[in-house]
Parts: sequence; C-alpha cells; structure tokens
Amino acid sequence: MDNKELRKDRIKELLPIEFTFGDIGIPNFKKITLELYCVNISPGGLMALSNISLKEDFNVDIKFEIKNISIKLKAKVIWNKPAKTKIPGLYELGIEFKNIPEKELSLIENYIEEIKFKESNRK
Repeated sequence: MDNKELRKDRIKELLPIEFTFGDIGIPNFKKITLELYCVNISPGGLMALSNISLKEDFNVDIKFEIKNISIKLKAKVIWNKPAKTKIPGLYELGIEFKNIPEKELSLIENYIEEIKFKESNRK
C-alpha cells in the first residue's frame, strides 16, 4: 500500500510526540529533541504543530505513545506551512513515516480503527 492509500485513514487526534534530529550544521550540536503535538495521524504519517519551521526532506526520529506503547520511527518532513491558528509563530509539519515496521503499522492502524469506531458510535 502506498502512502496516498495510507493517508486515507487519517484521524484527528492530539498526541504528544518527540522529534529528535542530529546534524543541523551547528558545530558541537549533536542532537536536538523537540516536544510537539500531533494534530492528526494516519498509517503513513502525521501532521504536527511546531514553533520551529523545518525544511522539506528533513529527516527526523519521532517517538509517541499509543495505548501506553512507545513507538519510535524514522520519518521525514514532506511539507511545512504556517499554521491556521490565532497563535503566531506556529507551523504545521507534514511528516511521512519511513520504512515503518509491520508491528508499529498494525498498532497505528488498529488505533485509528478504534477511534473511528468510537466516533461513529457517538453520532
């Protein structure tokens, strides 16, 4: 399944996430970790809100939890734009998961289905 197919199952969900990245061209800087929020998630990636604009194709390691299970993935920024919020200086980052292991993919897919099922029963 390609990433376009994976993005079809996107849900709105606010999750705390960590972005960690290394070489940014600053001497003596080994690693930076940002604590951000995921605004929506799909099996192929997520959208995060950040107070830092990251360039497209920027590689990051991300970490988040689903049902108390820690998920660590390699990912890259595929788009970035100013956020449509009343808070100035925020950016929306489109993040694509890279080479997601089957176990993590299954966990994300099951989580999304569970949220969709709960939402459909509220209506």
